[in-house]
Amino acid sequence: MQETVWANRALPANAAELRNIWRRVLCVSKNVAIISFRLSNVNPPVLSFVILPPTLAMFSVVPLTGKWRTMSEKGQSRKSMFVALKNMEELRRLYESDTPVLAFAFKRRAVEDWAPEHSHLRGQLFALTRGLLIVEAGSERWMFPSQRCAWIPPNCMHAARSVGGAAGSMVYLSAEMCRGLPKVPCMFNSSELLFAIVHRILDWDLRQPLTPAKKHLIATLRDEIRQPDQQPLRLPIPREERLARVADALLDDVADDRTLDAWADVAGMARRTFMRAFSAQAGMSFGRWRQQARLFAALEMLAQRKSVTEVAIAVGYDSVSAFIEMFRTMLGTTPQTYFRGRQEPGHK
Repeated sequence: MQETVWANRALPANAAELRNIWRRVLCVSKNVAIISFRLSNVNPPVLSFVILPPTLAMFSVVPLTGKWRTMSEKGQSRKSMFVALKNMEELRRLYESDTPVLAFAFKRRAVEDWAPEHSHLRGQLFALTRGLLIVEAGSERWMFPSQRCAWIPPNCMHAARSVGGAAGSMVYLSAEMCRGLPKVPCMFNSSELLFAIVHRILDWDLRQPLTPAKKHLIATLRDEIRQPDQQPLRLPIPREERLARVADALLDDVADDRTLDAWADVAGMARRTFMRAFSAQAGMSFGRWRQQARLFAALEMLAQRKSVTEVAIAVGYDSVSAFIEMFRTMLGTTPQTYFRGRQEPGHK
């Protein structure tokens, strides 16, 4: 666990200032980081904050003294979903122990840059109520939109970023609780039961032993995680150098409408060779992969509350109706209804 102290500095006024300080703190994502401010006009003179790294792109900052609170964007104090913990050692012990579950709410305000590749000792279940989370692990990229739950297994090396002011709740499961659960990231479309369980766990006192009812709820949670969606938002990234050159170009500009022959030329391959090689590496045809890439880009823009018309044009569709039809075919609903909001915990 790392600790950094700023001597005789004013307490940061808002979350943005804290984030700037955070970028100067070395924190391995498996651990807990501590930031302490030494204030000359406060008793006690040191006020410590802890940063829990659910991912390096999304973190929670909460004070270690008094009741745990987060600050709203307007600077108003808001009760956190955490119970009050007496000191940082207790928090560290909980995070690194075999405590079966830890849960908290999180909220981001803007688009985040890619966090460096990292992993976690615990499995992570996200219950997203707003925005979306993008995760890249190995040669695959996953997109987890709001109103769904997402799973990232323990010790899974991944990079991640959030878009559209991602918000929701997260549950950390211990290594023991992760046995028998999926070994790769996955998504759950039918998440009502998962959301309900996560919200219940948010109210638990982490210091109290688990009752039979709580153990039963955890067992139900694990049963649900064992049944991920069979058609996740997943985009394999070809690793062969020539194919990767094509994939990178399309990910940079999904509206690029060059023909299959033109893309084969970019790869320096004959048309048929390119088709076979791309399909072998990506597990789908080049045409299907390009459509999936456009869908990923569209979801990212929709999460930022851009209009359907603006998104359709940006991802290369000549008509809004054609874009909506593609969206409905791929995801079973229209863009307008896909991000229809679920209330965040503690808000009505």
